[in-house]
Order: sequence, then structure tokens, then C-alpha cells
Amino acid sequence: MKISKEKLDIIMAQKQMYIKEICEASGLPKETFKQARSGARNPKPKTIGRIAAALGVDVTEIIETERE
Repeated sequence: MKISKEKLDIIMAQKQMYIKEICEASGLPKETFKQARSGARNPKPKTIGRIAAALGVDVTEIIETERE
């Protein structure tokens, strides 16, 4: 699985959340979040789940699909 940066950025704007707030809510280090968001590394499913939970959305709303 890979996080869609575009989808994530849209949700962050809708929720009016900064990276720092998401990291605090998810318990993830800032660097881990940034790498997952940029695609520098493929995050573990648990990491994606923690990001989605911090944003209050379903995982399917932030991951890339085959159609993208």
C-alpha cells in the first residue's frame, strides 16, 4: 500500500490539520510521516492506519488505488 499525497493533502486541508498535529495524534515521528507522505518509503499498514485514525477517516480515503 502507498499513501496518495494528493488525497492526504486534501484531507489535511479539509480537517485544517498540520503535520505536527497529525504526528501528535498518531504517535508517529515527524520524519516517518513525511517519508510516508512523500513516497520516499512504503509505510507499513499499521502506520497508514494510524495516520487515517488521526485524521478521522477510513484508510481507503488516503491510499492510492490501482486506477490512479
